[in-house]
Amino acid sequence: MDFNFFIVTVDASDQIRENWNRSPNLLNRIVHVSNIYDFSKIPKADVVVLLDSKCVPHPLFIPWISMAFCQKVDIVYCDQEIINDNGQKIVTRPNIDRIWIEQVNIIGNSLFISWDKWRNSPQIEVDKFISHLLKIDGDIHISHIPYPLLSTTKDFLDLKINFQTKIPQFFEKNSKSNSFSIIICTKNNSQDCLRMVNSINCKSSSKNEIEILVISNNTDNNEDIENLKKLNNIKNVRLYHDNGIFNWSYLNNKFAKMAKNKILLFCNDDMEILTENWDEIISQIINSSDTGIIGTKLIYKNNTIQHGGILFGWQNSVIHDGLFEDKNSTEQFARWQCTRKVSAVTGAFLAIRKDIFFEVGGFDDKEMPISYSDVDLCLKVKEKGLSVIWTPLIEVRHDESVSRGLDHLNNFKAERCNTERLALEAKWGKDTFSSDFSVHPMWLDATLPFRLLQPVSLEKALNYIKSYKL
Repeated sequence: MDFNFFIVTVDASDQIRENWNRSPNLLNRIVHVSNIYDFSKIPKADVVVLLDSKCVPHPLFIPWISMAFCQKVDIVYCDQEIINDNGQKIVTRPNIDRIWIEQVNIIGNSLFISWDKWRNSPQIEVDKFISHLLKIDGDIHISHIPYPLLSTTKDFLDLKINFQTKIPQFFEKNSKSNSFSIIICTKNNSQDCLRMVNSINCKSSSKNEIEILVISNNTDNNEDIENLKKLNNIKNVRLYHDNGIFNWSYLNNKFAKMAKNKILLFCNDDMEILTENWDEIISQIINSSDTGIIGTKLIYKNNTIQHGGILFGWQNSVIHDGLFEDKNSTEQFARWQCTRKVSAVTGAFLAIRKDIFFEVGGFDDKEMPISYSDVDLCLKVKEKGLSVIWTPLIEVRHDESVSRGLDHLNNFKAERCNTERLALEAKWGKDTFSSDFSVHPMWLDATLPFRLLQPVSLEKALNYIKSYKL
């Protein structure tokens, strides 16, 4: 594709301007502006290449821009490498997410923009410019080139992080009030269950809008039986007994039908809510017409992350995002401090509107009684065009599988878990779990996520550009 373009440097030094002007291949294609608001100096072109003053482009950056714009996109951005005395570091940027970019500039200050979008752009900073376009233009297409086509000597990323302060603007105008029905299954774990129920009520803004359904499944320890009776003294709690074979999906489906309120929240018993007014936060996010499901930041006792969403395509399966990262880590563009879209969230703490839950058929209690019905539910909701949202604005401590133990330590449970995974793959196709829109193809899945990098082939890069275009 041959296209007319101009490279625009913003606030470049005299020396950088002089170096650019010496390039014979870019004669009459360079425009220097002192600030982002100086748009009037830029002549018409098919594509405007807006470069950070401290960035040097790779020799192949124009061919790659051309290739990306062949995919009928409006805006393209790329990765970056930092080269300085400390060595070399590749900065792999995430795919565009209209919620994430409100909180952190995930695309950088260098963009390749079609003239049609450029000429109507407001005179604001790059990240705000993208957020503005996403709000007003429902037909905008943004693509990410998974190669470091720009180099800089900066030894840090200038991230404007507003994490854990307020709801993103995307959800700000939604109602904070709504009614919750919370469903908790438990067995021989009464102390943790009582602690969880207490945290739900104590940390909520209005427990009068909350009902809690606790299902005791085959509890046979006398002390736990007696302890659970204390729940009968709590006004908004209903205690039920079910002595059938443990089927997490069936139990949640059964008692969801008894729920009186608009929002369902499925919780494990081995948890404790740490965030004040958690119910208002969930309400604001879930009352968006785009939202289908919400998950939250689950943490271990040592303040590392247990769940930051669920990633697909990691070692040909699924894995919890952020596993064992410090809960306050701002690595990966503050990935674990920003409300954002994810492929799925765990059923250990999952909120969904009741009408949507029953519209998609609830949890699959036949093929996936325990392990993967949460992922299946997320896929069914996304199939309806709704988003699965993960937020760090609510923190929940999770002791993980106290009631029934860990699957991988029991041969029978491990085999059952594998059978359910195969059922999930048979239902949705193995390719569904071969990659994740939020995982850069450069990340190697030989260990935990975001630890090792690998080269990206030309074919893989092109498929990535085509597949993950907003």
